[in-house]
Amino acid sequence: MLTNGLLLVAKNPAVVPILNRQLTNKTLHREYLAWVSKSNQLKQSGTISLSIGHDPDDQRKRMVRLDGQKAITHYEVIKECENKELVKLTLETGRTHQIRVHLAALGAPIIGDPLYNPNYQNGEKLQLTAYQLTFMGPFKFESKTVKLIEK
Repeated sequence: MLTNGLLLVAKNPAVVPILNRQLTNKTLHREYLAWVSKSNQLKQSGTISLSIGHDPDDQRKRMVRLDGQKAITHYEVIKECENKELVKLTLETGRTHQIRVHLAALGAPIIGDPLYNPNYQNGEKLQLTAYQLTFMGPFKFESKTVKLIEK
């Protein structure tokens, strides 16, 4: 896995189906930060709604496909530099490589992405971080938010 940041792990096996149900019901919310190549197609904020399916030429990859699965990503540009932008992303669906495929489709591939960034330089790290998770506590049923602390 190339994405860095938060990872939700159930220590108790009885909690796994509870968390899986939250994923299915879309009550487990994940937010990401990504440094991307600057693109005119990427507005200040918006929603990317492009279906995603397997790439027939490379089984490791996904691609935008009319016959693919529905995929929705909400985004907001929160910082701009010379040739890159920091984008906050929220998933409405959770398809394999969804963020990576959606941003690349808008001409704003994630920096350090060896699969979807045509300007990838060997040795670069993928600049995609899972920085916030919000979910219902499995026993007290209260909303919990976990946020990655900045260095």
